[in-house]
Amino acid sequence: MPNNPSRPTLGGSKDLSSKQMAEEMELKKLKSVKLPANLIEIETRAFYQCDNLTEIIIPNKVVKIRFDAFLNCPNLKRVMIPKSVIEIGERAFGYTKTLLYDSDGIPDRFEYNKIEGITIYTPSKSSAVEYAKKNGVKCVQMPMGDVDLDGKVTIQDATLMQRYCAEYVILNQIQLNLADADDNGDISIGDATAIQKIVAAN
Repeated sequence: MPNNPSRPTLGGSKDLSSKQMAEEMELKKLKSVKLPANLIEIETRAFYQCDNLTEIIIPNKVVKIRFDAFLNCPNLKRVMIPKSVIEIGERAFGYTKTLLYDSDGIPDRFEYNKIEGITIYTPSKSSAVEYAKKNGVKCVQMPMGDVDLDGKVTIQDATLMQRYCAEYVILNQIQLNLADADDNGDISIGDATAIQKIVAAN
């Protein structure tokens, strides 16, 4: 693909639109993709017909996922959506679109069908929970603050956050999505304190 100086690159500091990203990374050939940490919105049909895509982890800066964003991704089975996402459009996940023809072979209408076997992983009380319920999608709710991903919030999670803030360990995107325990949009030592409060309250 020829370089276009007017478009931001994956390594650049500018926000990269998800449509541009799909073109740059040739997503239709990939089974999974790491999205830029500074991404704030996933646009309509951004990942349209990415047949080989099996999982996606949405970064914890994203606030909107537009309608049909992952339409016709038949093999997409695992989706991790952070609490930062406040808007998920119609058919964003879990649907295919087929063109139907009439008896004369003329294009007639589109039909949308649900994809079986897709699971959304998300913190409790997120917008993704409502999307899953409305669309009949399996949803696994993960407790906010469960940084070590063991299914519960314990003092070990607070310790892990302290080690991360001191740059002793690296957290993956799923862990970062669950790390913002004080719900301020940033990952910091304050989240370790918030986790300690959650543990004390339980």
